[in-house]
Amino acid sequence: MKLDLAGRTVAITGASGGLGIELAKALRQKGARLALLDLDVSRTQTQAIELGGPDVARGWAADVTSLDELQEVMAEVADHFG
Repeated sequence: MKLDLAGRTVAITGASGGLGIELAKALRQKGARLALLDLDVSRTQTQAIELGGPDVARGWAADVTSLDELQEVMAEVADHFG
């Protein structure tokens, strides 16, 4: 299956390691810009740099169990990636 995600932004929760970062790598290879969300923001920021830096990947601290926090972060993602 051919999947072209160029110009698309994908938010990934639990992105500081394990399945989240592996998913991020796969989606980045398909051209997606990545919003890496996790409580461990230092780790997601490091992962974002390894995935290509702020033009294509950025880490955010996010507690996805908080709707208010998630809405705030998603607004930041939209501002960042357009």
